[in-house]
Amino acid sequence: MLGYVRTTEHVSLDAGGQRATERGHWTGRWRMKNQVHEQRGHYSAEWERTPMGWLIASERIVLGD
Repeated sequence: MLGYVRTTEHVSLDAGGQRATERGHWTGRWRMKNQVHEQRGHYSAEWERTPMGWLIASERIVLGD
């Protein structure tokens, strides 16, 4: 794997400040047989505030644009 980049497009916080929703797009690149391959898509993630800080509660990855 050469890399994976998530680009956040929108974040919203709930009224109580304990949960957040993040949406954006991602790109992954890897090398196979001397060629670089690329995959793209969109994602959404749900975060929740804990005593240890913000942790991902759920994440959805969608392939393709």
